[in-house]
Amino acid sequence: MALECFDPEVTHMIVFDVLSRESHIGDKGDRMRLFLTEAGYKKALEDQGRSFHPDFEPCKSVARAFAL
Repeated sequence: MALECFDPEVTHMIVFDVLSRESHIGDKGDRMRLFLTEAGYKKALEDQGRSFHPDFEPCKSVARAFAL
């Protein structure tokens, strides 16, 4: 279980496929899920523009709500 999703600072979740062997996050073919703060999400949006793969699709924010 990804406990970081319960961090109150986390406001976004992104899911992406690793397309390159040179990635510093995961191995080629892996599907990754990251829970991000607002600053981390802004960085991910900046990084998505640096993709060179023709099948690249932009990240999508997923809103989450927890009932207490």
